[in-house]
Amino acid sequence: MGSVLHAATICPGFTDTEILRAHIGSDPDIKAGVSGINRLIEPEEIAELIRYAHHNPVINSAVLHANLGQKPN
Repeated sequence: MGSVLHAATICPGFTDTEILRAHIGSDPDIKAGVSGINRLIEPEEIAELIRYAHHNPVINSAVLHANLGQKPN
């Protein structure tokens, strides 16, 4: 049996990247306001979720919210 194509949508929250840091600067109050829980998501956490989705076709068509419960303002 050949490979089966599957897809999932991953919706990351505010992830600690150079691009985000350039926008929010180093003010801890801004960081807390952006993340909502005083921490940003680590890029490795998103990478692990992508790896999980890749290896688990049972979640085909799933929408995965990887946002630590962050709520948009």
